Amino acid sequence: MLVNGTLSQNDYSDKYYFDVVKKGNVKITLNNLNSVGITWTLYKEGDLNNYVLYATRNDGTELKGEKTLEPGRYYLSVYTYDNQLGAYTVNVKGNLKNEVKETAKDAIKEVENNNDFDKAMKVDSNSKIVGTLSNDDLKDIYSIDIQNPSDLNIVVENLDNIKMNWLLYSADDLSNYVDYANADGNKLSNTCKLNPGKYYLCVYQFENSGTGNYTVNLQNK
Repeated sequence: MLVNGTLSQNDYSDKYYFDVVKKGNVKITLNNLNSVGITWTLYKEGDLNNYVLYATRNDGTELKGEKTLEPGRYYLSVYTYDNQLGAYTVNVKGNLKNEVKETAKDAIKEVENNNDFDKAMKVDSNSKIVGTLSNDDLKDIYSIDIQNPSDLNIVVENLDNIKMNWLLYSADDLSNYVDYANADGNKLSNTCKLNPGKYYLCVYQFENSGTGNYTVNLQNK
């Protein structure tokens, strides 16, 4: 199953998903059409912080990897690490259901229940996420592992004009936030200077302002 895309400085990652219906070997081949800095990693639904497969062979412009995978949904992240404009194709072979599909707005869908720190949804530090808040679901929490001193850019876009915000906490102190959003219209953003460790991004609404969708864009610089 072949898909194609383009990456650039302003569009640095694409996300796809596919369903494995039967345990067996899955082979992924990315063809780097412009020989720029592109690679890929694969994640299993439910643990988006730890990849299960990555490109282990580089045959010129082809980045390949294969592994025996259990049944379930998998997310393929294709991303640039040098911000150059470049096109690619990806071919996925295995016991798949239907076709490889691009995630909505290149994003991973939030998985409930993620309303407490101990139930936080794990995400990679370079991720795009789509979530929903409501009067019955006032907050969503995501856990992020930072491996090296980093500038983590967090952008949350309020798609439905509800009253919402976000705070960032360190796992070492869940009572006091380490950073917060700067509001610019419907965009809530900040670049946070972080040391290695586990962090929690808490996206929340206030004043019971109704149901609304949002996106989270994380970029680890």
